[in-house]
Amino acid sequence: MELERDMLVKTVDELNTILGLVPSIDITATDVILKKIIDKVCPLIEPKDDFSDDVIKVLLTCTTLSDEVSSIFEMKIAFSENPGKLSESFSNTDGKEVTKNTNKANNVRQRKPHIIRIEELISEGRHTSSNIVKILTSEFPEVKKETVANYIRSAKSVKYTQYKHVAVEDINGVLRFDETAKEIV
Repeated sequence: MELERDMLVKTVDELNTILGLVPSIDITATDVILKKIIDKVCPLIEPKDDFSDDVIKVLLTCTTLSDEVSSIFEMKIAFSENPGKLSESFSNTDGKEVTKNTNKANNVRQRKPHIIRIEELISEGRHTSSNIVKILTSEFPEVKKETVANYIRSAKSVKYTQYKHVAVEDINGVLRFDETAKEIV
């Protein structure tokens, strides 16, 4: 890509301003020297640096631009060229394709297996909190006792429960879902 003098000058101006270069790059240098200097300055660019689209296109020609910055700049350019298309595919540094999913039905958060198991045990209506903790930590060794206890505690709260009904504890400490309680939506 052959760069015009005015684009090189605009790029140098933004590099001087955004990166706060001291001493600043002299825009009176020849095109060849400006290209070499821009290439030397590219490793200083960080992902948060906000350049104009025209300058980003120039910076993408640099061989010394980091992969992370290059990926972000490519996404910015792709979005600015086609802002209405939210399902744009990009390649990350691992070479895997990353796509934004715009289908809301697929964005439903999947509950973890141990949370589902807690619901099953409470639904049975024959386990105490401590029994549920023992059962869950034996079935899911990666889950901490404190985590299970927190889930049980939140199941008993109208405000924090993740389940359809609130869990209640009877006089013997046995947990069950209160079917008569107002359904949580």
